[in-house]
Amino acid sequence: LTHGFKAGDLIILSGDSGIGKTTCLNNWIVDMLYAKNPAFGFYLEGQMEYMLARMASARLSIPYNLLNEDPEKFKRIKAEVSELPLYYFSGSHGELEPEYLRQFIPTIVELYGVKIIVIDNLQKLVRGSDTMYYQRVSETVSMLKDLAVDLAIPIVLISHIKKVDASIKVITKYDAKASSTIYQDADLYLILQKIKEEMFLTVEKNRMGEDGIHIPLNVDYVLGRFTEKDETEVSPPRPKEQEATKEIGF
Repeated sequence: LTHGFKAGDLIILSGDSGIGKTTCLNNWIVDMLYAKNPAFGFYLEGQMEYMLARMASARLSIPYNLLNEDPEKFKRIKAEVSELPLYYFSGSHGELEPEYLRQFIPTIVELYGVKIIVIDNLQKLVRGSDTMYYQRVSETVSMLKDLAVDLAIPIVLISHIKKVDASIKVITKYDAKASSTIYQDADLYLILQKIKEEMFLTVEKNRMGEDGIHIPLNVDYVLGRFTEKDETEVSPPRPKEQEATKEIGF
């Protein structure tokens, strides 16, 4: 549907806290790693060992808490994961200012042959409450888009949403936290969200294809895995839902 992540694309994955943005992103990254595409991740909330274990759990269909049940098998799993071409920075952003990224990302792309960059997340990367904060957020997103184009790689950026009113049924690009205009630089703006208690990946903006659509997902919380539902799993909307969809742009 989105024709994959293309060279030069800036992809923003948004959604509420705890919805599963990092887990969903890591599902995509693992698929790329097993296809021998090197990736570099800036995981600014830490817990990298946990995330690597969750990546293995999703890929191997073994519940996270059972990975080390068999010591020999766990040893093989760790060896397999350690061979994946994943490079990362994990922990507090510290000196990791946007200007540093501008200089650092081209270096790691050249050194490691990185094919995709992921940043988790925008709000950890750009902090503050001063009057220039929104401008710095916009400038950082624009800088990341320029890097994606210059280096001919996709860059995926996770971003939170602002607190929305409970009456809001569908989250849109205008609900982005810190700046509701960050979507302007994005080639793909995706939102992970629940609509009527079902999980969807909303393609809110797609510069090179179809957008304004909601892709229904299956979520396995034990394995930490998101998969697209096939047609037999998607319930047709009831008459009232059909009428409502016209109002929210399905």
